[in-house]
Amino acid sequence: MSDAAYVVFISLKEEGKVNDHPLAPLSTEIEARAYRDGYVDAIVNHTDSADRSEVFGLFGIKRVGEELINNKDKGDE
Repeated sequence: MSDAAYVVFISLKEEGKVNDHPLAPLSTEIEARAYRDGYVDAIVNHTDSADRSEVFGLFGIKRVGEELINNKDKGDE
């Protein structure tokens, strides 16, 4: 996707280190937020023990060429 301006990431702990993995490139921040929210909803709805706020904290949105946007710092939810 050549017009991607945002990338949705998931952060996973692997071998004692947290790594960010890109999930999807998207054109707008609104699309990125909708994608992230849908992913979180799917995990929460299909996992009886998942806490929405904890799952939400695994995801971030990065504007191409900028730092990762930390969901907890932005107050998204």
